[in-house]
Amino acid sequence: MKAFHFFSYALILLLLTALKPTEACEYAGSNITFVKTQTEKAISKSTLNLTRYHAYKALNAIEKSKKQLKDCGCDYASIHIEESEYLLKRAIKVTTIEDAKGLLKRVLTNTDDSLSALEKHHEHVSSSAKNDLALNNTDDRDEGRSTVKPKHTFLKNKIDTALEKYRASLAKVVETIDCKESKAFAERIYQECEKELLTPNLSEGRKYYNLQTQKITAEALEKIGDCR
Repeated sequence: MKAFHFFSYALILLLLTALKPTEACEYAGSNITFVKTQTEKAISKSTLNLTRYHAYKALNAIEKSKKQLKDCGCDYASIHIEESEYLLKRAIKVTTIEDAKGLLKRVLTNTDDSLSALEKHHEHVSSSAKNDLALNNTDDRDEGRSTVKPKHTFLKNKIDTALEKYRASLAKVVETIDCKESKAFAERIYQECEKELLTPNLSEGRKYYNLQTQKITAEALEKIGDCR
């Protein structure tokens, strides 16, 4: 019995030690801060070429941050950065500075959300660790009961909140942009989600994000119709 308690205390100590921000998270945060800075510069420029130049620099920084984000393990930050990457690619391709800046302002919101998620990452890990310990120390009579880990519920709620912004943005695209163009845009997103869902070892967060994005996009495509 004493050995069991000693093991439990050692496990708790190990978990608490692991809650310190990792170097990967710090590096990711540094890169995302650079993404934010370059996005702000892109928005401040008066010519499309200069706006694109800084948007490219932001996009390159996202590419460099992917490994650190993966090693950090913060799904919340990764979700916002994935959307930022997509928005930056669109901002680089548009033909007017007004459209580019509109997209870049959404990138800024996502980078802020990503940085906030990284700052709170240790809280998410702490919550998960405590709940794992509680579940692992449940009496035998509780076996078989349905339990949903708060970490997963919190992640889904976070994703749902982010996707409501996407739903609103997509609805605006459908309402204000030419039918064929908005349909092509929605179809690209749908196909990207489809491709992502085929990726091996996809995390639960990214799987849920892509499934829900695909669902919202499918609803928009149904609303768009055949553009006759």
